[in-house]
Amino acid sequence: MAKKKTAAKKKPAAKKKAAPAKPAKPAASDVTLAVGDKAPAFDLPADDGQRYSTSSLAGQRFVLYFYPRDNTSGCTTEAQEFTQLASEFEALGATILGVSTDSLESHAKFREKHALGVVLLSDADYEASLAYGAWGEKSLYGKPVVGMIRSTFVVGPDGTIESKYVVRRAAGHAAAVLADLRASEPEPDEPEPDESEAIEASASESAPVEADTAAPDATDVEAPAESDPDESDSEDAASPAAVEDEPADEDEPADEDEPADEDEPADEDEPANADEPADADEPTTAESV
Repeated sequence: MAKKKTAAKKKPAAKKKAAPAKPAKPAASDVTLAVGDKAPAFDLPADDGQRYSTSSLAGQRFVLYFYPRDNTSGCTTEAQEFTQLASEFEALGATILGVSTDSLESHAKFREKHALGVVLLSDADYEASLAYGAWGEKSLYGKPVVGMIRSTFVVGPDGTIESKYVVRRAAGHAAAVLADLRASEPEPDEPEPDESEAIEASASESAPVEADTAAPDATDVEAPAESDPDESDSEDAASPAAVEDEPADEDEPADEDEPADEDEPADEDEPANADEPADADEPTTAESV
């Protein structure tokens, strides 16, 4: 009898590793920070493989901006504008750090897709978002929700908050932060004059000016010439009647001044185009030192 062939047992398919579960969304933070407060401590990983913390950033100025989510329209605009101005922030000694609750993998894709040049920190545990009051109640399409509030903090080298922004419109926000940062910079001192130049200037000012006091030479002075009386003058003086016969020319009336052109009324300022409605109902608010 022929042996029955037994079917080969199939190996069970390898199970894919499940992504680590994200912590449940917490309730809204009750923290409200103000300018002059000490910046809360944080220690977060970045998509460049490094970790950034208040300790590693001690003695430096940094811009910490919280945004809701990678690859959304407003967040993309904000990240691109910070990227475009990154070199100007660096010239002022400020490092830009973007923070969201997205994973490092999401940050890496976000950076690659839009060629971003700012550091992106992953706050998957809501550590920094809660500490800075950036995780809270907000309005989304007219409905109250709890989520990431778009907000920015400028932290000074001494670790205190120099400026705080609650952002309602992403476009133009990076430029506004940069302008405020420039305005807060002290003006450079004028260089002191060189000592040798100051001495020469003082000597030239104090040197007496020699006046020309020489008396004029008598030969240089011309005596006034004696003029002979004009005969016609003497005749006119002798016969006044001849002068009276001819009436003097009357002055022609001067041209009356034409009335000045009346100032045309200035063009009334046309009303500026109203800004498009912001992402939320309230305007962007900023606090700074």
